[in-house]
Amino acid sequence: MLKKCISITLAVLMLFSVMITGVSAAKVDEAPTGESLIYFDAASAGWQGAEKILFYIYNVETSQELAAWGSKKLRGTKLAEDSDIWSFDPTTIGMVEGTQYAIIFNNADTTEETYQLLLDSTCYGDTAYWTGNMIENPVDSNKTSKEAKWRNSSLGPMLAITSLGNVVGETCPAHTTPYAMFVKFLTSDGRDGLQNAINYSGKSQEEIIKSVSAALGLTDEDVEHALYEAGMGGDPGPIGEGFTVKGSITSYLSDEDAVSVSIAGSGSPDSVAMTCTNTGYEITGLAAGDYTLTFGKKNHVTRTYEIKVSADMTLDAKICPIGDVTMDGKLTTMDVTRTNAHVKGTAALEGYALLLGDTAGGAGITTIDVTRINSHVQGKNPLW
Repeated sequence: MLKKCISITLAVLMLFSVMITGVSAAKVDEAPTGESLIYFDAASAGWQGAEKILFYIYNVETSQELAAWGSKKLRGTKLAEDSDIWSFDPTTIGMVEGTQYAIIFNNADTTEETYQLLLDSTCYGDTAYWTGNMIENPVDSNKTSKEAKWRNSSLGPMLAITSLGNVVGETCPAHTTPYAMFVKFLTSDGRDGLQNAINYSGKSQEEIIKSVSAALGLTDEDVEHALYEAGMGGDPGPIGEGFTVKGSITSYLSDEDAVSVSIAGSGSPDSVAMTCTNTGYEITGLAAGDYTLTFGKKNHVTRTYEIKVSADMTLDAKICPIGDVTMDGKLTTMDVTRTNAHVKGTAALEGYALLLGDTAGGAGITTIDVTRINSHVQGKNPLW
């Protein structure tokens, strides 16, 4: 009888030990796997032992966030219990190839964060780390953020002009140019403009213009034309035989359908020379003036760009299929979700995305558009 009691006691102890081990193991989330993972070295930022690291990502061109700040969807995963390397799959919140984003790594325990680091699909598999440098916050110059860089990718901290008129970051976003950033700085009435920098930096207008243009790598001729474009100087006149506007063209669906490009404006659009393929264009001989560039293609939504020409410039264009509000070249459930959120008023679409969601054309986005996009995704009634 004694042997039987001992046997039962040992069995119970063994079962209890297994249960304790199982509970302990459950405390560590299993690290995700996949080709689209990105990583952050929390130890490099002094965040050893952090409980939550967030990977906040937004579209650089449209400023649309992929998930709201602080959302559980942004939480990274530790590679192991004793590791300070955190992983995250940005495709789970809607990141797509062919679009440029910015990412901010945030320590949810201390609210510390990094400065905006540019991100695209070439960064998959790469690890970001803190360089040891601090960067002035472009919007609130009283704050600083940790400078993060990728160990392998050529994309760096996003180039920007701060509210005090200082240039921070390294890599210019793909949708703009240092010249265009400078003109916007000169003309903006907000916290990102020249007048705000004059009011709060203690520097003169001349000092700020000189330092900002130099940091952006602009020539004296660039500055002269930018000041004219901003209404702050006289017309410097055309350079050589006129100005050139060129850039790449991104479109989708069939390569057999040609992209159309047209230009109209106050300068001399009728006397210019234009070359165009499905992947790029070049317009030469333009006089200084305001122009509208229009790009179109079969089953795509026509897109226009308003430009002010006072120097040679590069403008990369992108047009997308009808209904493709995520602008990734295809229709998926993500497009249905984004369009539905717009109709419900929870997340408004803006700019070109607003035109893409209006599948009927001209009536604005309604539940009819949501239904039509969903029907296309399900393969019932294709939009194209």
